[in-house]
This record gives sequence, C-alpha cells and structure tokens, in this order.
Amino acid sequence: MFGKIQREKESKKLKKALTDFRLPLLKIKYLSKRLDYPGFTKMFENALEILDSDLNDQDKAKQVIAKTQIFGGMGSWGDSPPYTAQTLGIRSEFDEITNQFSNARDNLKTK
Repeated sequence: MFGKIQREKESKKLKKALTDFRLPLLKIKYLSKRLDYPGFTKMFENALEILDSDLNDQDKAKQVIAKTQIFGGMGSWGDSPPYTAQTLGIRSEFDEITNQFSNARDNLKTK
C-alpha cells in the first residue's frame, strides 16, 4: 500500500514537472527563433512534440531531457547565442529565459 501511494505521489510530481517545463521551453524556442538559430528552434520544437505525444510521463521526461541537452560542448547554447543576444540588445532577456529553462529542465531531471 505504501509503495503504491509513493508511486502515485512521484507520478504527480513528474506530471507537474513536465507541465512546468512547457512554458520555459516555449520561451526559449521563440527566443532561438528570434536570434535566428534554426537548429536550436527545431530541437525545442521536437521537445514540444514529445510533451504532446501519447508516451507515458516517464518516457516523455527521458526523451525531453535528451532532446534539450543544449549546455556544454561545442556549438552549445552558451557559445554564439549570448553574443547574438548582446548585439540585439536583449542579453538580459536571454539570460532570464535561459535560466528559467535550465531550472525547469533540472527540476524535470530530478523527478
């Protein structure tokens, strides 16, 4: 009985984390489009399609995390996009949206 209650509680937390991830994902998708980074835009669109799919929440979380690995390595979100945001005068917006996305993604990883 306790195991079932615990699983249900964890399932609700995962569902909430997936729901909470949608808005930061949408924001960063539109930001990448605005900055003219179609590769990142497509990556974020693919992640949104996963969220809207018929997969179970566990599989959605795993796939979305894998599809949104944008930090670290060459060609990462931290390379050229911040410079582009700076030249467009939207660096603070870039930093805010990136932090929201990163925090929501990290929250999803812990569920």
